Amino acid sequence: MKATFELARLRHGAITLCLTVLIAGMVLVAGNYLGGATDGPPKAPPPISVRATLVGPDGKILPFNGSFSVRWKQDQNTIETPISVAPTIKQGAFTITMPPGKYELEVPDLVEKGYFLKPPATFEIKPGGPNSALVFPVDKLAPLNILVQDAATRKPIQGTWVHTEFDKAVTRGITDENGKARLFVLPGLVKVSGSTAKHEPAYKDVNVGPDGASATLDLEPYLTFVGKVVVPNGKPVTGMWAGVWSKQHSSRARIKGSTFTVSDARKGPCIVVVGAEGLAPIVESLILDGDTERTYTLEEGVEVTFKMDMDSSVLGPDQSGKRQPIPYVYILDHKTGVPIFWFSTAVDEYGKEQVPIEEQKITLSPGRYKIVCVRNGRYFVVAEIDLKGPRTVSVKIKKTTAFDHDEADLSKDMRFPQSP
Repeated sequence: MKATFELARLRHGAITLCLTVLIAGMVLVAGNYLGGATDGPPKAPPPISVRATLVGPDGKILPFNGSFSVRWKQDQNTIETPISVAPTIKQGAFTITMPPGKYELEVPDLVEKGYFLKPPATFEIKPGGPNSALVFPVDKLAPLNILVQDAATRKPIQGTWVHTEFDKAVTRGITDENGKARLFVLPGLVKVSGSTAKHEPAYKDVNVGPDGASATLDLEPYLTFVGKVVVPNGKPVTGMWAGVWSKQHSSRARIKGSTFTVSDARKGPCIVVVGAEGLAPIVESLILDGDTERTYTLEEGVEVTFKMDMDSSVLGPDQSGKRQPIPYVYILDHKTGVPIFWFSTAVDEYGKEQVPIEEQKITLSPGRYKIVCVRNGRYFVVAEIDLKGPRTVSVKIKKTTAFDHDEADLSKDMRFPQSP
């Protein structure tokens, strides 16, 4: 009996100890939560509510109803997009409820109502307060009525995406069945553009007054260029490639048998390049004024062997461990400056080591060519040759090789035929 009583007392003591520890823990947690503890993770500051208004050009509160959001700003970068409590604007007045910090206001529906929030719409909520009421100035936008039509038929084009750019802002819209769209922009010089999948993009600068303006975009339809290739002695055409270059665009052709098709050729001066395996490529300059079909006869040419002399350090990872871009060799037609052929200086398979090639053989027509090596937006001139018979060209790429020209010069140096 005594033993049973002693055991019961021990159990009672253990339960009492457990309850004491649990209660002490709860008090400690409560103290941390209420700010009484000095250790543990810091508690996030509570949100603060600040009144705000949108004010129009006349100095009066803008009678605008809509929604808003605020973006947390840090070092001029937007970090996240928190949503304020009850993010609703009623008659130009609203409340921003956020923890202390720097923010940027966004009112997405404002432009659709013909107004523009003046940048930068940034503000700061200070801890402890008091925080003064926020006032955000708003500009009145002007309507810009845009008509998009086909330049050839003058018929309106439905479904055209139109864009405007003004004061670092962009508005977008799509034309209706009458080819019309209405966008709101700030008065002043506005850049307007439009494009479809079947037309060339069109651009125009428009001066928009306080009462608005109208603009018409004439979109040139893409042209279809069809080329048929024949080979002497009726041999089959293998490994064919072709393209059409214009001043603003290059189009790769779709190949089917001995025919190639370019469905997005541009009107005006262009350069056509077509070649096939083991045959000399043809370069033709012409001016397109409509859908065009032409026939090209490819003949045997002169074989050129490119011997590669490249340091192993040119390939593989750099000092930071990043995979280095592989140099490419381009053969440019001397007369037009257009790339006729290009090849990689190494075999690059995903997940495997980059292996440099030893040589590359291609067939060209007799004539003058410029050979350049391109890497990561830069290039250097390997050689300029006057090809009259078979020859070998050495391509040396060392760790110290200077790629001292801007790759953009390749397209700038192209010479197109003059329009009549």
